[in-house]
Amino acid sequence: MNASDLDPAQDYIFTIGHSNISFEDLLEDLQTYGIEALADVRSQPVSKYTPHFNRNELLWRLQEAGIKYAFMGDQLGGRPAGTEFYDDEGYVRYDLWSASETFQDGIAKLEHAAARRRVAVLCSEENPAECHRHLLIARVLEGRGWARSRIIHIRSDGSCLPDDAIPVQQDLFGGTVGWRSPQSVLHKVQRSTSSSASRELESADSWTSG
Repeated sequence: MNASDLDPAQDYIFTIGHSNISFEDLLEDLQTYGIEALADVRSQPVSKYTPHFNRNELLWRLQEAGIKYAFMGDQLGGRPAGTEFYDDEGYVRYDLWSASETFQDGIAKLEHAAARRRVAVLCSEENPAECHRHLLIARVLEGRGWARSRIIHIRSDGSCLPDDAIPVQQDLFGGTVGWRSPQSVLHKVQRSTSSSASRELESADSWTSG
């Protein structure tokens, strides 16, 4: 699928993973799909290999391009700060994290914003099938009434696919796989203490709930 295959009158929630592409390529994809606001759902919005996607750098470059930015990794990230959301092996318990007040508040803001403008959810993993954009966020949205066909994953080549094009993974006994992160990540979790984070959260409120 491409951008031209989408219904311009339909409300969608888009997702995109930056991987190691240039900012210019990311911006081109966002503009192709008419994205007006970007919700950054990386728990740690920094990139050693692609520093142009560090939070502050990304914020001002998107603003220059006329695209709103909000850091929402503390509400919708795949690596929550609270250890109560992890199992004994360090995997994120998606069932617990998705039911938390923090996560539900973030999802509500995302839905509200998507009803008013074209919003994309940003993470670092290019393949949505391996990212919490599909494994967690899209699944919660579906449970809240969003058709998977209205959750659109933008790929690095400019194409896109609806969430319902990604097969539902199953275990050896025919049931769905236990709902947790695909990797053990507890040791990678770091809390953000920067003052800029608070300012960006205020900005998130301004365009997701205003």
